[in-house]
Amino acid sequence: MHSRSTPDDDDPLAAALRPPPDESPDTRALRLAREEDARRVSRAIDDAIRAERQLNKKRRIVRVLLLGQSESGKSTTLRQFQRLYTPTAFREERVHWRAVVQLNLIRSVHTILAALAGGGGGGEEAGAGAGAADEPQSALWACRKDLMALWGSQRVREVLALKRVRLEDESGFFLNDLPRLTAHDYFPTDDDVLKARLKTIGVSEYKFELEAGPQSGTEWRIVDVGGSRFQVPTWVPFFDDVDAIIFLAPISAFDQVLAEDPKVNRLEDSVLLWKAVCSNRLLAHVDLVLFLNKCDLLARKLGAGTRLAKYVRSYGDRSNDVDTASKYFRSKFSAIQRAYSPAPRKFYGFCTSVTDTATTAGILVSVRDIVLRQHLRQSKLV
Repeated sequence: MHSRSTPDDDDPLAAALRPPPDESPDTRALRLAREEDARRVSRAIDDAIRAERQLNKKRRIVRVLLLGQSESGKSTTLRQFQRLYTPTAFREERVHWRAVVQLNLIRSVHTILAALAGGGGGGEEAGAGAGAADEPQSALWACRKDLMALWGSQRVREVLALKRVRLEDESGFFLNDLPRLTAHDYFPTDDDVLKARLKTIGVSEYKFELEAGPQSGTEWRIVDVGGSRFQVPTWVPFFDDVDAIIFLAPISAFDQVLAEDPKVNRLEDSVLLWKAVCSNRLLAHVDLVLFLNKCDLLARKLGAGTRLAKYVRSYGDRSNDVDTASKYFRSKFSAIQRAYSPAPRKFYGFCTSVTDTATTAGILVSVRDIVLRQHLRQSKLV
């Protein structure tokens, strides 16, 4: 008659762990001590794995989208982040911006010449000698006197004013710095890099680790998405797994139209884009940070006598100053967020001039804290 086998009899793991049948008390004590050591090592490994998982959560890539229409200040905001949180890399890259600044300068000169071509005389002499050298800096040096005479001409200023060409309001404006920029030893300053205009085509992603601040070492990825009307459909694929969106609305553009669609007012376009972002269900739980940008240009326009109520009828008889106007715009954009968001969320709105390093630095510290709180919530650490 065969004896009945137990499940452990056929289990090689159980057999391996079963104590020897002839185990002595000393051998048993040694075995138990070794098993306790093994358990202690196992617990230490488990603790290390848990700690690593928590660290990975803390170090999960922070993703931020920069959204807004073309020339709203997205790229400048990105450069301000770089200057503030990766200063070493920012300084090392300054040399590469010299060509961009030069191109911005030449673009402004071309704009003047185009205006003069239809407004009478003065443009021919300014181009003299421009092709004397192949190297851009040498060419600018060769015609520096002509360039300064062109920009300093009262007649030129009158023609530009008549044709409503406001070069000073455009990004990439450097004509007031002609003596410095045309010098042989010109090297871009931090402010030059921030003011330079380099149009974003498509999507540009910048990856960096914070060099400074309490979250130093945290990896950030800031995505600068092209802002022309034809590029807006390309935004949606980047909405997935994003921690925050910084949306820039240039409120100084209330009297301007889109370059790609002259029938559309730029302020109206910003409002429509803001509605679309607020109402998108993919972004229902994403923090939205609004930059009402170019407040410095808004102050300049209103101070020069341009009436906001002429272009924004709902502004009514409110005072035509930058403080009143910025509060008005802030309340309107806040109301849109409340009305169109799929779920309630806090409104974060800032009046900004992102080319102004001093004021923008404080704002970006606040934005960093907002983004990191959202990041920690999504990581389930708070």
